[in-house]
Amino acid sequence: MNDPSTGSVRRRRLAPEDRRDQLLDRALELFAESGAAAVTMQAVARAAAVARPVVYDFFADRATLLEALLAREESQALADVLAVVRRMPAGTDFAACVSSALHGFLDVVLERPVTWRVLLAPTQGLPAEVAARLENGREQVLAVVESSVRASVGSRIPESDPPLDAEVVALGVIAAAQAAARLVLTAPEEFTPARFARFTSTLLGAARPPDTARQPETARQPETARQPETARQPGTAR
Repeated sequence: MNDPSTGSVRRRRLAPEDRRDQLLDRALELFAESGAAAVTMQAVARAAAVARPVVYDFFADRATLLEALLAREESQALADVLAVVRRMPAGTDFAACVSSALHGFLDVVLERPVTWRVLLAPTQGLPAEVAARLENGREQVLAVVESSVRASVGSRIPESDPPLDAEVVALGVIAAAQAAARLVLTAPEEFTPARFARFTSTLLGAARPPDTARQPETARQPETARQPETARQPGTAR
């Protein structure tokens, strides 16, 4: 049997850009199925049914291959996240904004499950520079979410005491979204985007400050009930 890594197999000729995408696609599948450690030059060559030197024609080493893979997947994922964030209108109910955005994000995760399994994977087993690249991509997403939180909440509550800490809120939203995404990828029939959206809306709705419509109840002063007593004059008893 021919071994693709030895160069003894006949390969279908592809344009350079198509061949590069093919190699990255095989690397993505290996990463998603078996983790970063499974992505080696030889493993990618076998998966793509090409000789190992072909992989080196496009990528100098394993770290370069992994960095190119993450750059491609992060670029698409960030574009998807930005599209979801843009659908969070400023000045509307915060609970509705967050639950809608979470639903949209989880829909994106299900549309690209292989990509998100890689992006949500631990950084153990990655070369240091590749792990740093992955963390940098996550920081970019954090910056986008923080900006969105400032727009949606800041415009609805211009002044608050204490002031809203948008960075902390963004961190919480991202942590919750990542946990939800992992569950959606693991058990999509049990943990659906709609289920998480309903939970988020209910939770944030319960934490909403008292409605201004309730102010008339607090506006009633006990003095109004005592006025008749103060109206009586001492002389009337005689």
